[in-house]
Amino acid sequence: LGPAEPDQRGLDALGVVLAAGMSLPLLARRRNPVIVFLVVMASLAAVAALRYPPDVTLGPGVALFTLAREAGRQVPARLAWGLAVGCFAGVAVALASAYDDFVSPEVGFIALVWLAIWFAGRGSRLKQEHISSLEDRAERAEREAERERELAAAEERTRIARDLHDSAGHAINVILVEAGAARLLRERDPDRAEQALETIEEVAREQIGEIDRLVHALRADEAEDRAIEDCELPGDTPKG
Repeated sequence: LGPAEPDQRGLDALGVVLAAGMSLPLLARRRNPVIVFLVVMASLAAVAALRYPPDVTLGPGVALFTLAREAGRQVPARLAWGLAVGCFAGVAVALASAYDDFVSPEVGFIALVWLAIWFAGRGSRLKQEHISSLEDRAERAEREAERERELAAAEERTRIARDLHDSAGHAINVILVEAGAARLLRERDPDRAEQALETIEEVAREQIGEIDRLVHALRADEAEDRAIEDCELPGDTPKG
């Protein structure tokens, strides 16, 4: 409350209580926006009706802003609009009854201030919802990217396993054929038997090299997966 004019009421105990009623309830505005709004606006109407000198009434503005922001979320939109209009009418009636020179331009100015606060609250909510939507979209995109990485890694492992199976199967078949030929020809044609053994040795060496290459590729994929998991630990500080 500000300093009293000659036609206004000076600050007393009741004025202190009403001033507290326009400010202290704001501590619970996020949990109970409707109750806080009603208490603050009732205190404002009482201050106006009893001719206390109001100063900068930030409390009612914050309560109206919070109600507008929660309209359609914690508070039904129609109820929020009804409360705002009803409390505005109550404050206007209190001012008109307390001051004989209270005229319609002043009511219109107060109405414009209330509308500005209301739309500021609505804009704050829309901005918050937009930011939440962007965050959800980013999280979904990250999950989709992670699924695609996992799917690509699984497909690559499947391909490597299939290549290993085909290569090993072919090498074993060649070794079986050459080993059988070497066994049959070891007495009749030692040279061809020796050639078959050399072929077995060559195929075995090639197959060992192929197995080493495929196993190295699998280990490289596993190391990359572990590196990605380490970078996505919950304790990491997010960027931005």
